[in-house]
Amino acid sequence: MAYWAKQTAESLPDATYGLKRKADIRARAWVEFANACRVGDNLRHAGFALEVAFERYQQGTGNPLLLAQLCEFKASYLKDINQFAATFDLLDEAERLYRQVGETHLAGRVLIGRGLNQVENGMYSVARSHLANGLDCLDPRRDPELQMAAQQNLILSLVEEGEFREAGALLLASGLRQKRAESPLWLLRLRWIEAMIQAGLGNDETAERAFEDARSGFFDQNLGINAARV
Repeated sequence: MAYWAKQTAESLPDATYGLKRKADIRARAWVEFANACRVGDNLRHAGFALEVAFERYQQGTGNPLLLAQLCEFKASYLKDINQFAATFDLLDEAERLYRQVGETHLAGRVLIGRGLNQVENGMYSVARSHLANGLDCLDPRRDPELQMAAQQNLILSLVEEGEFREAGALLLASGLRQKRAESPLWLLRLRWIEAMIQAGLGNDETAERAFEDARSGFFDQNLGINAARV
């Protein structure tokens, strides 16, 4: 679908849309096609499509919201090819542009994206700041899944930093167990985090029961690697 959207955008008539507005539409279509390629692990085509998207943007109206979206998508691509320094530079620019146009929610999404990347790379201290600030900006009605992912990773970051009491209080206040009641895999991850909190607090028997719940649950879900890590 993204491919055909891109093809259609390239064939829009000048007389109907005008050159600059048509270029904006083309840029949006090309960046969505690039992201579809990225998600499908076709990184070579994703990189080419991103180059075209930025070329089309240069021919357009200069819409800062569109540029922010281009930067955010390109950051995801660069993360996938392990160019982390450039990734963070682009996310900084996307956040600045979103704030410039009054999109506080989207600026929060960028901050959370940074935090999630940092958690993946073991940068828990800086991740805490980005996740907390992102949650302050985020409108949970617009993206409840992102809010829950950010909360869970913030709790994990606190655990990894040895802040077990703060992590436990946040886990309780977040209501994640209730929000994730219909998601068995998410509940197992929360049980695993709870086990680490209890272990950090010195509650060995409670921690051992929670670890065993998580381990057996991951086996039941055919996730032997997670079970082994537990």
